[in-house]
Amino acid sequence: MWSDYVDPVYKENSLRIVRDEKDGDKLFIKGKPSQRIRRLGGIPFPKENESVNWDILNDLDYYESYRDSCHPAAYDPTARLQWMDDRELDISILFPSLGLIWTREVDFDPNYIRAHMMAYNRWIMEFSKADAKRLIPVAQTCLYDQQETIRDLQWLKKEGFENIMLPLPAPDSITCFHSDFDDFWAAVQDLGLVVHLHKVAIPNQLNIPAGKPLGIEGNGRFFTHVNEILAAQMCLSSMMDNRLPDRFPKIKYAFLECNAGWVPAWLDRSDESYEVLQSSKNIEILKNPPRHYLENTDSFFFSLGLSEDVDRLHSIKNNLLIATDFPHPGGSVAPVRDWSARLENFDAADKAKIMGQNAVRMLNRISVGKVIN
Repeated sequence: MWSDYVDPVYKENSLRIVRDEKDGDKLFIKGKPSQRIRRLGGIPFPKENESVNWDILNDLDYYESYRDSCHPAAYDPTARLQWMDDRELDISILFPSLGLIWTREVDFDPNYIRAHMMAYNRWIMEFSKADAKRLIPVAQTCLYDQQETIRDLQWLKKEGFENIMLPLPAPDSITCFHSDFDDFWAAVQDLGLVVHLHKVAIPNQLNIPAGKPLGIEGNGRFFTHVNEILAAQMCLSSMMDNRLPDRFPKIKYAFLECNAGWVPAWLDRSDESYEVLQSSKNIEILKNPPRHYLENTDSFFFSLGLSEDVDRLHSIKNNLLIATDFPHPGGSVAPVRDWSARLENFDAADKAKIMGQNAVRMLNRISVGKVIN
């Protein structure tokens, strides 16, 4: 994809998949194998069951290619639409996969990074044109040169994008929510773009250098997996600290793969912090407590995980989204069935909201039924 869609000047040194029959295909970044992605592919895709974690496929005699290990619905729009029909899904919101990861370990080269993001954007838009009403692409953006990024946003909107990922900032940059980037946020609001924040794509809020693991030495994958949602909490706090909902009240934000069970506890803490700090003369603070923006506006949305206790989240029922995370390992192979069972304690109206109407409202679309990303 990258070598076909990237600007010609980067074609020779583009991101690429290198075939490896003995250990599984590898993602190469500027001629070096990725340190964050152990393996791509290994066995033919399972036609009915959930996707397999390729990392654990050790000691195979032969490793299938990355392409042959992927479900066709992950790269073929016709297959995607059929996959959706088979599962009673009306709309798919399409996010980058490898695109969320390689930016965390590539040497900082603004033009190289931006060129590969735009290559992805061109490809996913072409993919989505198979049925623009049902396939919703989410564009990648970076925030190295604010005016250049604004021009990119204008191009994306012209091409048909309505959704973007949270922009990737330069190393050691101040938070992208700071007023220094007001021109960017004004453009996002004026263009009516929805901003999506994925747990893998927002680690800059943790102030961790690219390529570094979370935490101190000695912590393993369980530690990292549990604490990946910290970035979402810090990101939300930064947005409130910089009064983004007051400065740009029409923008909508979706927190993805960060779970939502932490939100009630975060709101309790934010109420306390707001009460303590609002009387200070030296602090600029939101016009309303953060709870107001999460519970009474259409500004913030949170995707749920199947393992979460949804019954505790009634206060933000208008802000909850469900997700398949297809084709990620562990994702549901029957999302409508599984989510219907998980929401059995909600009344029909609230269940309908979480099963799709909230997502439709977030996307500024007319309701068509069940919507799962």
